[in-house]
Amino acid sequence: MKLLLAVVASFQIQAPIPQPSADALGFARVQFWIWSLRTLLTLVLPLWLLFSGKAQRWAEGKAGRPRWMAPAVLGAGYAILYGVVQMPVDYVQAYAFAPYTRVPAPSLRTWLPAQVGGLLQLLVVGAVVGLIAMTLLRRSRRYAWLWAGILLSAVSVAYLATVPVTSSLASGRYAPLRDSIWQTRFDAINGKVGLRAVPVLIWKTTNADRCRNANSAIGVGPNRAIVLSDQIFEQWDSEMIEAAYAHELKHFFLDNTWKASGLVLLFAFAGTAFAQGFAHLAIATASGRIGILSLQQPAVLVLLAFGLQLFLLAAIPVFNLVSQHIELEADRFSLELTHHNEARVKIASEPCGRLWLPEETLFRQLYVNNHPDMATRVQFARTYKPWESGAPLVYQVYLR
Repeated sequence: MKLLLAVVASFQIQAPIPQPSADALGFARVQFWIWSLRTLLTLVLPLWLLFSGKAQRWAEGKAGRPRWMAPAVLGAGYAILYGVVQMPVDYVQAYAFAPYTRVPAPSLRTWLPAQVGGLLQLLVVGAVVGLIAMTLLRRSRRYAWLWAGILLSAVSVAYLATVPVTSSLASGRYAPLRDSIWQTRFDAINGKVGLRAVPVLIWKTTNADRCRNANSAIGVGPNRAIVLSDQIFEQWDSEMIEAAYAHELKHFFLDNTWKASGLVLLFAFAGTAFAQGFAHLAIATASGRIGILSLQQPAVLVLLAFGLQLFLLAAIPVFNLVSQHIELEADRFSLELTHHNEARVKIASEPCGRLWLPEETLFRQLYVNNHPDMATRVQFARTYKPWESGAPLVYQVYLR
């Protein structure tokens, strides 16, 4: 009898996972091939510039002029060339995605002029980055990666700590929570972990928004806030709203503090160190073929760009897998605070759009999604109930 009850219980906790639609499967295949083409072009472009000698000739053409000109021109030229090479892929993507997203593909006549602004931005950014990178290499050849990492991480953390909240409020699409009843409910959840006065913003969604029931925690450090979609107050029951809030509270309370800054620092320093180390190795082993003999030659900027692309190919999956783990832990935090398992199942079972894959492909898990797939989150919400057996809670130390 006990065995029979155990078998029945195992079936009861299995959440029904819907089958992916034909559109979702087709979109995933198209997305993979577009990504593959884009990645291939991103890697081929610097290799062509290096092994054809064009990067070195561009730099040599600026010899005798101000020292800043060669890296600025090379950086701007590479950025513009990168943008131009990617433009056909962007246009093909618009047409390839149109049958699935149901967004009409633009005509070439209207699409081309709209790309001018983006190319101008690439030009300016490329020139500035090229000039800064070469300045660091010329002043500190050994530790240029360290100074670049410091600069990049400082800019990134400063942006995350100031721009998301301030720009969101300034745009008018976010507004402070005005509902006193819900504020009282949220304060009760905050009190479970000893928090007071947690800023809550309401996202005023429109029909143009792809996913209108998404919630988030924005900002880093002291300037952070929880953002809840206005749609959830119309479409979800109270337990779902509380479960969603508790999920974002974990990000606000733990993830958007030192953890977010730590990830930024890790990837900034790892990226700059890898790019410089790769450039040094390439010069040591293939200087005769690429014509670059020193890290202080302007043409090394293309070599650094190639090294950075290789780093991103390896780093993006790591970032996404870490993010998926953090998101699943936020689900755990939500369950331990509220015990709203069925509410979390309902939330996880609501896809944002028709193109959601309940069980994701490996490619999308590594290179597209920063959240666990529906199947993972539903099954976790169904089965995670340590309080029923008296097992210790993971986040017990934070509970008041």
